[in-house]
Amino acid sequence: MTRIEKQNERKNMKTTRILNCTFTTEELKEIGVKLALENQRKERLEDEKKQSQSQFKSEIDAADAKIKSLAQKLARGSEDREIDCDVLFNTPEEGKKTIKRSDTGEVVSTQPMTESELNDLFVNGLGARKDENEFVFRDKSRAKMCSIAEFEKLKKKCGVKEKDLFEKIGDGYTEEDLVDAKPENVELALVVYDLDPETKKDIFEVYRFTMTENQDQQPEQGAPKMLSDGAEVIDAETK
Repeated sequence: MTRIEKQNERKNMKTTRILNCTFTTEELKEIGVKLALENQRKERLEDEKKQSQSQFKSEIDAADAKIKSLAQKLARGSEDREIDCDVLFNTPEEGKKTIKRSDTGEVVSTQPMTESELNDLFVNGLGARKDENEFVFRDKSRAKMCSIAEFEKLKKKCGVKEKDLFEKIGDGYTEEDLVDAKPENVELALVVYDLDPETKKDIFEVYRFTMTENQDQQPEQGAPKMLSDGAEVIDAETK
């Protein structure tokens, strides 16, 4: 290579520089797509960060609440729990009720009975007590009681006319009505109940014994035996 050729070669050497270039339309579109994708990626990352922070905050708050609760229990040495309690009506006196813990027997409170409780026959042990064959009136006085079927058997066993042994003094009572309709000489009364097919509730009749045993006069054969003061029917066995 001649000296002139070497000089020309040096004149054609290349180099690079950072120079400003105008984007083509296609390059601008490509940049716009990339920009949108990056914005979406950033938003997603920020959402994940917020969710993560919220989750940690929630767990921390729950731990704080548990710590506070346990600390309070430790300081008090006790906690409030739902405990079954017994309600004792007309205790310690008529018209009051006592609430007592069923686990320890401790009295929780004593307070007046409500109007509803005062009128409730079951609560006050009033009305028909079929297991004991007695009817209890509002003042806690009692009369003997039996079913209509038992009453028919009694009359048949006695072998006397009904009018000679019993006098009907009340009819068509409901249990609630009869509680407040105490008959005179209740110790000589017999309450008879029967199921009303329409209401499906018992209806009551009240009879008075017309014959009692005393020292001067013995009852007719088959009449029900009673105490001399007429206080209680012993049985209806015939002699």
